[in-house]
Amino acid sequence: PSNPITPGVCLIQIALEITELCKNTDLEIKKLKNVKFTSQLNPIQSPDINVEISGLKNENSEVTVIFRDEQTVFSKISLILNNKR
Repeated sequence: PSNPITPGVCLIQIALEITELCKNTDLEIKKLKNVKFTSQLNPIQSPDINVEISGLKNENSEVTVIFRDEQTVFSKISLILNNKR
């Protein structure tokens, strides 16, 4: 309680949901290609973070999502996604 952190699985889910919003379609994770948690994300110390997404316009289904603030990269997640059926 005195040192909350955002669980990695929550960051993965957030990455999926933000990608769905950007692509305006329902997606599911086919594979986690690469996941790096480089620093703990404390939502009290870092209430506002940036999310960078690359690969949205590519033909393949791979996107990379980076969670960061001005000074720290918290995680870098590469996902392979499928359209949800």
